[in-house]
Amino acid sequence: MVHKWKNGVLTFLGALFLVQLVYVDRLMFPGTSLRMNFPWTGLALWSLAAYIFYVVERNQSGQSPWTARALFYLTLFLFLSDFRWHGSDDMPACLLPFAILREGRFVLDSYAIWFAGPQHDNVIHANGHVVSLYPVLAPILALPVYLLPILRGVQPVSDHVLHQLSKISERRCFLSRVSTARQ
Repeated sequence: MVHKWKNGVLTFLGALFLVQLVYVDRLMFPGTSLRMNFPWTGLALWSLAAYIFYVVERNQSGQSPWTARALFYLTLFLFLSDFRWHGSDDMPACLLPFAILREGRFVLDSYAIWFAGPQHDNVIHANGHVVSLYPVLAPILALPVYLLPILRGVQPVSDHVLHQLSKISERRCFLSRVSTARQ
């Protein structure tokens, strides 16, 4: 019975996540009044379903469900379900992938308006450019998550857009380590 539902459920939830990611700048599903504020919900639901299907299949076959794969699915779900909002110190890391993919540069000149007021402590001015005060490895690792929305023309016009992409990116980076765990 589990096999009957598994592919359909996981395909649907995976597609939900991809639609939410591509339309991260919209608060509604295209052509509807359905709210889709949080792209990570599709991914969180996918990971929970994958975990449940995996554990049930392992139990039915008499095998232990406690493997690296089970840990990955469960950790992904738990990590995505915290609903943490970002602070101001991650703003350069949220905007740098836009600068890299759009302009091919590691400077934040096009996004200087984001660093007015209390956020100015997160950047420095060097040789006439606005530069992140923080290391650039995390924004580089986040590029794959930002690619589809940027190709669709998403602009970093709100905290909502930046938070969604940031949350998915940071979870991806963390979970890449979990996925290398050995049984």
